[in-house]
Amino acid sequence: MNYLYHGTTDTDTTTNNEWTDLFDLIIVGASKPAFLVDPNLKLFRLNPSDGSLLNTDVHFDIQSYGTNGTQQFLKEGKIFQGGIWQDLTAMLEIEANEEIL
Repeated sequence: MNYLYHGTTDTDTTTNNEWTDLFDLIIVGASKPAFLVDPNLKLFRLNPSDGSLLNTDVHFDIQSYGTNGTQQFLKEGKIFQGGIWQDLTAMLEIEANEEIL
């Protein structure tokens, strides 16, 4: 994405991840088709500066984060790996899967 957005292969992630602002949240390594059918896939937050993963230890549940739950959860980072489609629809606060794209 840095190449598409900046036209360079520069890997300096401190200055070249502006493309992430184009998305509400980003899921990499979704493990399709398991993403759609396996309720046991864990959701990890990805650190873009070093590629490390932090186990969120939850399937995202908007009620567990209270008022402005999605915003609070995404303040810690909006790039994730894994999870299930229910996590994605809950974070986007949508009810129908066809609204994802």
